[in-house]
Amino acid sequence: MKTLALSNNPFLIWTDVLTKTHEMMFASLNVIAQRSGRMAAAGPFPGERDREEFALMGHEKVAAANESARNMVLRTAKTQAHFAGLAYTQMVKNSQAMMAIATSLTPMQAATRQMDLAQSMLSDGAATGNAAASAAGHIVGHGLEPVHGRATRNAKRLAKG
Repeated sequence: MKTLALSNNPFLIWTDVLTKTHEMMFASLNVIAQRSGRMAAAGPFPGERDREEFALMGHEKVAAANESARNMVLRTAKTQAHFAGLAYTQMVKNSQAMMAIATSLTPMQAATRQMDLAQSMLSDGAATGNAAASAAGHIVGHGLEPVHGRATRNAKRLAKG
């Protein structure tokens, strides 16, 4: 997700998440094949190097899951703070617009202000929806980072022998 960390385009963010997921799945496939082959070849009495690799498997999964959860919690907290500020800003803006409608001097002025309020609320709603889709993609991407990173590094390491 580092490549699109500053992007607010939900399509690009989710495409990046899907690309990383695809890379992770193929890397995992290779890692599972390599490690399963080593387990089968080692038999009931694996050597020291094999025992270390097998122990590393469990440790890496727990570490990646913990890091993934941590990343997602931190990103979610940041997102919640952003949306709380956005909600407050929109509430104040809409309250001011409603007061302007209430203090209109003519029916035409009231109608114009109501239309302005409606347009503002619609555009704010669309922008908020876009921001929510982007935020969700960032949260998932941050959760995927540690799992993707470990899987691709393991695939490269194990391919070397």
